[in-house]
Parts: sequence; structure tokens; C-alpha cells
Amino acid sequence: MSGGGSSSSYDAAYNARIATLMEEESARGAERYAWEKQYYQPYEEEMIAANRALLPYQTANALSLQQNVGNLIDPTFAALEKGLNVEGQVGAAVNDVYSAFDKADAQKKTDALRMGIDPTSNAWATKTNNVDRAKAEGQTRFSARNALEQQNLENLMKGLQL
Repeated sequence: MSGGGSSSSYDAAYNARIATLMEEESARGAERYAWEKQYYQPYEEEMIAANRALLPYQTANALSLQQNVGNLIDPTFAALEKGLNVEGQVGAAVNDVYSAFDKADAQKKTDALRMGIDPTSNAWATKTNNVDRAKAEGQTRFSARNALEQQNLENLMKGLQL
């Protein structure tokens, strides 16, 4: 008996064992095929026929469900996608800052007049707070925009979890 390669020896006993094993395997395959044909094939055919009979109903139900869910979700997602009016609300927040500073300026002018200081004089000019006003405006814009964009993102994430 050789281990393979280019040997020209012939092992009749080995070939006979392999042939016997192949014939046994073929017989087992034929038995399995006959069993499946007798028991499993009718079941498969019935299952296919039942699925074919259900297909029109399933398709109609799926289309109906898709349309109904689409009708429910589309307006919700349209509103979520549009989101909160960031620029409008940032503008409103900045207007609140302006209003607060204007009220403070008016109060300072009143206080200056009470103390005998002319609000149009150089002494009054040193008391103005334009830098503070600009800082407050910038901080308000940043904070409002950041908070609103975060809220938009959270709303979209909640909408996707429906």
C-alpha cells in the first residue's frame, strides 16, 4: 500500500473497501430520499399551497398597515425634522438681553439725573456698559442656540424610537 504520489502500485483490497463504502452511502442516500419524498414532500407541498393562499391577504394587510403607519408617522416626523425655531428663539433671547440692558440704562440715567450728573456728559459716558452688553448678547446667543439644537436632537431621537 502506498501513501499516494506517483506510485503505480494498485491496492485491490483498498479499492474494494472504498467501493463498498460508496455503495452503502449511496443506499443510505436513496433511503433518505425515499423517506423525505414519502413524508416530508407532501408536508412541503401543503405548506407552499397554504402560503400561496395567504399571500394576497398578507400583501393587502401589509400595504394597509404601511399606509396607516405612514399617515401617522409622517406628520410627526415632519414636525420633528423641522424642529424648534432656533433662530427665532435665539433672537427672542437676545431681545430679552437688550430689554434688560435698556431698562438698566434707563435706570442709570434716572439715577444720574438724581445725583445731578448730565447723562449726555463725558462723566456719564464712562459709566456705560457696552462691553458688558456685547458679552451678555454673545453668551445668550450661544446658550440659547446650544440648548435648542440639543432639544431638537433629543426630539428626533425620541421620534426614531416610536
